[in-house]
Amino acid sequence: MSSILNAREDSIASLSQLRKSPSWSSLSTASSSPTVSPLSSPTNAAMSSPLLTASLLTYSIHDALQDEDAELHIDDEDLESFRLPDREPESVRGTTQTTIYMVRTIFTTVSNILTGFAFNGRDYGGDFGYSLSFPQLMLILAIFCVPIIPITWFFITEEKHPGVVVKEYMNEFWDLLQQRAMYQVIAYKYFSGIFENFSVTCSLPIQEFWAKATPLNDKIFTIVGNAVLATTLFMTGKYGLHWSWRSMQAITLTSVIAIDIIVVFLTTWAKLRSQWFWLGAPVVENLPYGVGFIISTFVVVELAGEGNEGAVYGLLTTVSNLSIPVAKTITKNVAANFKVTNDDIVEDTKEVRWDVTYVYIIKYSLNLLSLVFLPMLPAQKAQTQELKRKGGKSKLLGFITIVYITFGLCWSVMVNIMSIYPSTSCLKLVGGKGCKKSE
Repeated sequence: MSSILNAREDSIASLSQLRKSPSWSSLSTASSSPTVSPLSSPTNAAMSSPLLTASLLTYSIHDALQDEDAELHIDDEDLESFRLPDREPESVRGTTQTTIYMVRTIFTTVSNILTGFAFNGRDYGGDFGYSLSFPQLMLILAIFCVPIIPITWFFITEEKHPGVVVKEYMNEFWDLLQQRAMYQVIAYKYFSGIFENFSVTCSLPIQEFWAKATPLNDKIFTIVGNAVLATTLFMTGKYGLHWSWRSMQAITLTSVIAIDIIVVFLTTWAKLRSQWFWLGAPVVENLPYGVGFIISTFVVVELAGEGNEGAVYGLLTTVSNLSIPVAKTITKNVAANFKVTNDDIVEDTKEVRWDVTYVYIIKYSLNLLSLVFLPMLPAQKAQTQELKRKGGKSKLLGFITIVYITFGLCWSVMVNIMSIYPSTSCLKLVGGKGCKKSE
């Protein structure tokens, strides 16, 4: 689920899929092209980044409201699942969540088709004789958003509710943070998320310069991958509602890493450099990824209680998404110590290959370390409800939870703002190679 602080790569389908493609990499590197040079200039980041941030913010608010409405919809139909969890059939809980994600995954293929065909020109590493500019893509996305306004106004029915008193809401929020069930699951999602989302900065250059993947083929495989993911979500929602959350998280994570290791290292050391081999791996990885992803969301429904559905939803999803930018900043810091830039990948020396190997070993090791936090995650629905009833409270741990979440938020915002401006983007703190002292 998304929240206002959602920074997940799949939060905005069109933008996220473009980010993962060679076309996005070319967009940031091919400064000689008149099509992309206005956006590839670092000095224009101060203008474009706030605008894109505003669009992400408004989208995320809209997306969060949709998800929260879905949670409340479950509450109305499934025998008061949040109010009386013991009376609700366990076989029902999680089905609506899975269906929502499945439908979203299906419709992301539209954005993949758009960016695949519109950004397969020579300016973006493709072989088409035409291509759209980035502003034109933004215009198309804006046009798609326009019908949502009247649809939302005329087709969504809402009931009036009394206003929320801020003081009472904050007191309730503080009481919620003191509950063991909450601060334990928050700690799991935050710290395991940081390790699990640690990545590398050289995957796109490898895809473009070593695997020679074209934007069109990338999009075709992404569409196939989305079909696999949607099918996986459907099958998990139908047969996997009672699988052990802990076991499936461990199995799916290790499966994804095992597949990725084979593809990455064979490509890095030029044993098998093929765009079909490189692009095919994520399609297969969508099987375990889809299972692990949807199962990780089931705990949100189980923790929600009467009257605090929105607070629980917002808190847990915000924490989950907050771990991602924290992981990205750490990723940049690590990458700054190795030769894994675009230019390094193009050179393709033995030293570069070793550095790529090192950063991927670090990535896989930290990803596996996320499993250390699995005991914090309840094994299933019954264990979650028992933890809510018998877990007790702790003001100290509630306060500590606030501290590390606030620190993570401030750190992520600070690092991302610093990476926008040329005077600070060179700092190793934000992934640069170090700033030269002015004479």
